[in-house]
Amino acid sequence: MLEDLKVWVREKQNDRHYKPKIRKLEEEGKAQEAEMLIGEYLHFRDEIVDERRALFQARLMTKARRLYVPVPRYTKENSDLWERSAASYGKTLLTDKGIRQMLDDIRKEKMARRERLLAWVSGGDTKFLEIQITQ
Repeated sequence: MLEDLKVWVREKQNDRHYKPKIRKLEEEGKAQEAEMLIGEYLHFRDEIVDERRALFQARLMTKARRLYVPVPRYTKENSDLWERSAASYGKTLLTDKGIRQMLDDIRKEKMARRERLLAWVSGGDTKFLEIQITQ
């Protein structure tokens, strides 16, 4: 949670640092200098996006390990689930497809555990217990 706040603060600092300078250069008609500053701004923004994604990925993996859900390994067969970060050197992040797969696997495991618990609590009649819980 604190890490998310730190990333948010970095994002706001980045915006406050670059946006006024870019606006000023554009108003002065210095297009080339503005383009260079925009490129720098976007690079730092991409680093922040990667950091936010890495934090989410870490929480997702922790949740998966707690539930004994397998985390996809970085192999040639799973190359569509992982990607190298373009902004941050050396980081490997889950793709959107990889995140979706892990979320689906976690959701399935939670549902299976809930069903087992409801079957045990109700003695096998889960429909009756579900109706009682929802009312």
